[in-house]
Amino acid sequence: MFKAVLFDFRDTLVDVSKAREAQMEFLFNYCLARTKLKFTFDEFKHNSKQAHAAVIERFGNNHYIHNWSILINKHLLDSLGVKVEGKAFENLMNDSDKVFIENVSLFPDSITILNFLKSKGIKMGVVIDGTSKRENAIIDKLDLRKFLRVIIISEEIGKNKFSSLPLQKALEPLHCLPAEVIVVGDRIDKDILPANKFGCFSVRLIRGNGRYDAVQSASRNIYERPKKTISKLNELAELV
Repeated sequence: MFKAVLFDFRDTLVDVSKAREAQMEFLFNYCLARTKLKFTFDEFKHNSKQAHAAVIERFGNNHYIHNWSILINKHLLDSLGVKVEGKAFENLMNDSDKVFIENVSLFPDSITILNFLKSKGIKMGVVIDGTSKRENAIIDKLDLRKFLRVIIISEEIGKNKFSSLPLQKALEPLHCLPAEVIVVGDRIDKDILPANKFGCFSVRLIRGNGRYDAVQSASRNIYERPKKTISKLNELAELV
């Protein structure tokens, strides 16, 4: 019998598709006003994807990065010749985060399953890669604290979800056996792999339009295979 559910955050509980687009538009307008270059929004998004790929190639699965957007946006701005340094860059990133936070929302099935699990007395928590300031602001905006017994944010514990530490820290206060805990997420490397290694029941969410839906395990490692795959969070009701 399962006694707890630990959720991934973005693209699992929280819909950030509109937030990413709004944040991109904010940065696009900022850059457009500060360079003589002429580029469309689609070209800007393409440059952003290239910046993302370059940062991932350089830093790989670094365990100590909690704000990837700073690295990606710095690379993007430099590639466009938009020089923003020191306090000005810090303020820009803070303003960018505010735009992002303003535009996040819960998936419709998120609030349904959270209420259902709460009614069943199931302990709940989230395991998040990100900064304390931004992630706590999102949690408060979406009024999630009333559901969550455990909130683990990578910056607060020193390592991100490329390591097993965030999940380990999330399991400790639940006072459950790992086999009594469901771990739900959309990524194999950050969600399914650590869940299986700890002996939890791993559930992979593939909504059909997610960023990582098409990613499959490149190896035959049994730890990379989810115990169950779902397309909606409401399907978790069948497990508890």
